[in-house]
Amino acid sequence: NLIDSLYTIQLTVGDTNGCFHTYTIDSITVFPKPNAGITTQSVCDSAEAIFLDNSDSTYVSIISWNWEFNDPDPLITNDTSNIENPNPYIYSDWGNFNISLEITDQNGCKDIADTNINIWPNPVADFDTLFDCLIVGEPLCSDDTVTFNSTSTLDPFGGILSWESWYINNIIADTNIYSNPFDTLLSVGVYSIDHYVYSNNGCVDSISNTIEVIDDPTAMFTLVDDTFCITAPTQYVSNDSIIGSGYILEYYWTIVNTNQDTIWSVILDTNLLPSFPILADSLEYEKYYISLTVSDCCGESTYTDSIVIFPLPSIAFYTEPINCGTNAQLPLGTP
Repeated sequence: NLIDSLYTIQLTVGDTNGCFHTYTIDSITVFPKPNAGITTQSVCDSAEAIFLDNSDSTYVSIISWNWEFNDPDPLITNDTSNIENPNPYIYSDWGNFNISLEITDQNGCKDIADTNINIWPNPVADFDTLFDCLIVGEPLCSDDTVTFNSTSTLDPFGGILSWESWYINNIIADTNIYSNPFDTLLSVGVYSIDHYVYSNNGCVDSISNTIEVIDDPTAMFTLVDDTFCITAPTQYVSNDSIIGSGYILEYYWTIVNTNQDTIWSVILDTNLLPSFPILADSLEYEKYYISLTVSDCCGESTYTDSIVIFPLPSIAFYTEPINCGTNAQLPLGTP
């Protein structure tokens, strides 16, 4: 009923003789009842839920609203409202929650409505970087194919992962149906990789990782000199020289003689100079080849230089006897 209804109350009495009397006591008015209604829409976790009053107040105004949002956190006490259209509300967790609204109109008539809202869980974005020579935590190699593979997850209550996007240094590089691996080539540099995943309910999450892309290392060093005496210090390589360039995991030093025999070698994980050995003495000069091979996961590089070790000079003399008698003296300057 949308309008007031007026009813008259009468009392009629009679006896066994068939006598009757009717008495009109009073009349009452029955007001129409308002119809409570709620308009809302499911949202993603951490997003604002909107609640709107959609009640029908017939011909008089509604004067009070009592909302209950039923947040799952028992410690939250502000999950209520007494205004017509409450302020946006953010639930403490995702799930399905019941919302109730009680309205009262000017006639004091009440009605209650309730509905459910889904707070969808957001995806959890994550991805793997796949590369033939990848060492976890180490740089990637330039101009080789790098594959980014999404390993994102979503609780089944939130639907399914339906779309993904990839950004390199804030520039979109790929967008596609979930989950298609993303392949690319990267030159030397440092890159920010951002990955966005979307659910079929419109919820989104992202993750950002920074990767470094390197080139093959370059071996190099500078000799102190290219000739040494056998008694000279064995520091053949200058302390001021640059010992290789680029990202280097291993330094492999060797010394080879002219017969291509390796007479000394050492493997280091630092660019500090090694302690070189004393090279063999001989009566003639000896030539040696000092080599440095530097390597990382991307490749290696070798640089070789040579030195000559000179022997010490040989000192020799002789005398010829002269018979000048038993008291003879050798004159000064006599050979």
